[in-house]
Amino acid sequence: MKTSNRTITFLLTLLLLGIWGTIVYQLFIADNSSAPRGAADEADNKWRRNSTTAKYEYTANVRDPFGLIVPARKDTILKKIVQLPIWAPPPFKLTGIVMNNKKRTAMLESAGGEVYFLREGDSLGSVKIQSIRQSIVTYSYLNSKGVWNIER
Repeated sequence: MKTSNRTITFLLTLLLLGIWGTIVYQLFIADNSSAPRGAADEADNKWRRNSTTAKYEYTANVRDPFGLIVPARKDTILKKIVQLPIWAPPPFKLTGIVMNNKKRTAMLESAGGEVYFLREGDSLGSVKIQSIRQSIVTYSYLNSKGVWNIER
C-alpha cells in the first residue's frame, strides 16, 4: 500500500512540474512575434485604434458609486424630531382636606364642577395622590410631580 501511494505522489509531482514548466516556457522563453494572431488579438488591436476616438461623458443624474456620502444637515435632522407637548397641570383644583382619625382625604374639584374624594395612593385618570398633609397635597401626573395648596 505504501508503494502505491508513493507512486501516485511521484506521478502527480511530475504532472505538476510539467504544467508549470509549460507555463514558464510560454511566458518567458517562447518568441511570441512569430505566433499566429487569433480573434482576441485582432479585437484588442481594434480597441486600441478606436480608444483615442471614444469619449465618455459624465451625466449628473447618475449616482456616483465612488462618491462620498454626504451626511444630512443638522437643521433637517432637528425638524424630524417630534416635539413633545408642553406639560400642563391636571384639570383639578384642591378644594379641601378632610381628616378623620389620622386618615386624610383630599377633595378635588374638576373643571365641570364634579367633586372627588381621594386618599393617598388613589388615582383619578392619570393623577395619583402621593401624600396628603395639613394643607398640601402632592401628586404625580404624567411622570411629573406637583403640589396643590388649599385655596382659601
